[in-house]
Amino acid sequence: FCSYNQRFKFTLQLCFWDVFKKLDELVPRAAFNLARTLSALLSHFCLSLAILKVVDFASPTPRAALFFAALFKDLLLDPDDDSTVRAAFARVGAGDDRGAVRDGVSLFLHRHVKPAVRLERDEAKRAKLRARLRLARK
Repeated sequence: FCSYNQRFKFTLQLCFWDVFKKLDELVPRAAFNLARTLSALLSHFCLSLAILKVVDFASPTPRAALFFAALFKDLLLDPDDDSTVRAAFARVGAGDDRGAVRDGVSLFLHRHVKPAVRLERDEAKRAKLRARLRLARK
């Protein structure tokens, strides 16, 4: 539906920007569900990671950290192939604000997602997360 009309994509972007502002007001289940929804939109290339340009990854609140950890974990684990993960993380684009997004995402992955890999109980998921974290950082 995002490829059908560019206005749909822009509307979704504005909706998620509103969600990012109000993450602390969401109950954890709603935050998790919205993170999974955004992950699906990113992995199907309806939106790009450039949507995260309004997010301050340097000092996220606990609820924001939960939301983005769920988002990135799902984005790293859900796609069937590595090329989808690589493409989703490569679609940040070029430019000054895009560089800030890339740096912010990289910082968040290093601080919040990478340490959580050790807590994953399933060895197959743990190995998949490690491999795809390397892809995301390239």
